[in-house]
Amino acid sequence: MGCDIHPYICRWTEDEGFENFSYEQLDFARNYVIFGLMAGIRGNEQLFEPRGLPDDLPSAVQFAFEYNRDDWHTPSWLKIDELREVRDVYVRHMEKSGKRRGYPGQHLAGIIGMMDSAEQWWNQHFGGGDAILVFWFDN
Repeated sequence: MGCDIHPYICRWTEDEGFENFSYEQLDFARNYVIFGLMAGIRGNEQLFEPRGLPDDLPSAVQFAFEYNRDDWHTPSWLKIDELREVRDVYVRHMEKSGKRRGYPGQHLAGIIGMMDSAEQWWNQHFGGGDAILVFWFDN
């Protein structure tokens, strides 16, 4: 049985806490090397311990998690710089193995690009905010 990720981008500020950015789950191809780096899911190398869900998770994301809670596992979140670290280690793995970076790495790069653009927008129009990827997995 395969394992998939369920990722959502949220905005976080010290004053306001978390709020939704993406109300829909993002497309993120199955890749156990990336999942392992992000949270130790089926990978050989882990960069970050799972952190659970934030206490002040936005209601739409909280609802998405609660909807099928019995099927989900290993909830966590990462900041954009942490995802860049995951991307960089993943690229090194692919180069070392002689494989093309390919499809799953492009999904991660796209999500990082979205998060980067969102942070720029928030800085221009809302006085700032950190892009956080909140996610969990299924089996």
